[in-house]
Parts: sequence; C-alpha cells; structure tokens
Amino acid sequence: MLFRSVMQWNGEYFLVGVRRDTTDNGQGRMEYSRVEIDKANWSVKETHRKRIPAPLANDSYCEKNWFPILDKPYTFVKWTCPTEVVYNNPFNDEPTMQVGVYACEMPTADQRGSSQMLRWGNIYIAITHEVSLFKNYLGQKDAVYRHRLLLWTDEWEFIGASNPFAFLDFPIEFCVGAAVFNNDLLLSFGFQDNVAFVLQTPGELIDQLIEEALSYENR
Repeated sequence: MLFRSVMQWNGEYFLVGVRRDTTDNGQGRMEYSRVEIDKANWSVKETHRKRIPAPLANDSYCEKNWFPILDKPYTFVKWTCPTEVVYNNPFNDEPTMQVGVYACEMPTADQRGSSQMLRWGNIYIAITHEVSLFKNYLGQKDAVYRHRLLLWTDEWEFIGASNPFAFLDFPIEFCVGAAVFNNDLLLSFGFQDNVAFVLQTPGELIDQLIEEALSYENR
C-alpha cells in the first residue's frame, strides 16, 4: 500500500493510500488504514484496513491521489475539475457511498491530489500537483513535478489557482501533507523519491498565494 495521507477524523487516526497488488492486472483502489498511535512509545499499530470502491460504476482501472478533507470525515476530492467529492465510510454496518460533482472552469491542466484539503479562513485550500512526463536521452521514463495552491468555497465552487511552484526546484517533488500550526502552514513533501521534509510556511506567504490564486482569471 502506497500511503498518501495521514489524518485524524472523529478522534481516530487514519492512513490513506492506493493499493495495486490485490489483482493480477494491477488495478488500483484507495484504502483506509485505521491505526492506533502510542505516543509514549513512538509506535503505531494498524487495527483495520478497508478498500474503497470506485464511485458509481466500480470498473475503473486505477483510483489514486484522492485528497481527504480534514474537517469532513470519510470525505475526499477525487477530481479537481469538475470537482468530484466522494464520501465513503466502510466502517458503518452498512457502508455508504455518496458522490457530488460540481462544475468548474480551471485555466490549468487538471490538478491531482497531493496534500489534504483544509480550511484557511473562510475557504478550502489544497496543494495539488501536475506532472510533465517524458523520456530522457536513454529512453527511460522521466518527469518533472510542479505544485499549485487551489481554492474552493464551502459550496465546492472552484475560485482560484496559484502559479506553479517548486519547493527545492528539483524535478521530482511530491507534497503529501498539510496542517495548520501556529497560524502557519506545515507542508510535508518528498524529494527525488529519496528523502522527506516538513516545510513551515508563514501564514503571510499563504495569504499572498491565495491573493495570487484569486486573480487566476486575469492571467
């Protein structure tokens, strides 16, 4: 299981990611891993694991990069444009699946999930990624990842996208987490698929990125 996000919902901790080793053809589905954290001993124990079916017809090949909404338990954004919001709680006696699709106009290529979606003031924000795939001079698969800050209202109206940015200006970077801390935004990201960092981003800088993102229609 490739873990993508960590969150706390209703007082419980979850890891969420895609798993592709349960079928012969590599079909991917998002999975919940509910865990108990022993902070005194720095240990984590998985207590339950549940697979999430694809929304609507469960016949797609690969579901991945959904980003969870921190203040809405068991709820994810699957696609950014149109914005597809999926609720699934497999821990109920009768698992439920609810899907909402909201129209949007985005001036960029469709963005895929990276961080969790969280509230910043009166809007929702998330760090997303876009990737340019190509082959290097040896004919090997290669890529360049860049990130954007995206904005939504409470009604899932898409209202803005920042310009693309990098953390360390290297080809392979991938943001996997976001959390508010002392009015700043903590961003965790992987670097060259080799090492992980946590970046404490001043709240003033996030506000500047939001102002930039709100003016996306003028770019």
